[in-house]
Amino acid sequence: QLWLGSTLLADALAVAAQTLLAQSITREDKDAVKEIVSKTMFLGLLLGTVTAALLAGTSGVIPGLFSDDASVIEGIQFLLPAVLLTQPVTALAFVLDGVLYGGSDFNFAAKCMCASAAVACTTMALGVNFWAADDFEVLSSIWAGYGLLMTMRLFVILYRLQDEEAPYRKYLFPLFAEKET
Repeated sequence: QLWLGSTLLADALAVAAQTLLAQSITREDKDAVKEIVSKTMFLGLLLGTVTAALLAGTSGVIPGLFSDDASVIEGIQFLLPAVLLTQPVTALAFVLDGVLYGGSDFNFAAKCMCASAAVACTTMALGVNFWAADDFEVLSSIWAGYGLLMTMRLFVILYRLQDEEAPYRKYLFPLFAEKET
């Protein structure tokens, strides 16, 4: 539930970035595009870091809010480090999706998600079916796959931002755009 709440916040930021970026690209306002992308990345990282810090700071209280069952609380406490570590990566990946969508890079966004999901699902399936001997190892396998999903998405999107084929590249890297014309 905590992860879902934090991703919804990141998604709200992504939607705002998407809209602002699309408007700026339509106006061909290079300065606004660069500012929106850099602020979106900063705010995404800030959101993920602050969320992780808040979760860490309240980690003694949070498990009890979800259940009074000792095994559930133990599972939450076991997963909390993974949740904390993935918060900044997840927030950045989500907000950068907004950059892809705002730049009308829908095909790339879909390919990025499919490739990342294939690796993540493979990791989860192998871990759950061939490695995990108990419930905590199953949880570890699932979160390892999830961490790979979000990390791959983040790095593939960061690569795309500088890729010569990106439809918005001329706005982010005007020196390269001048060479192409």
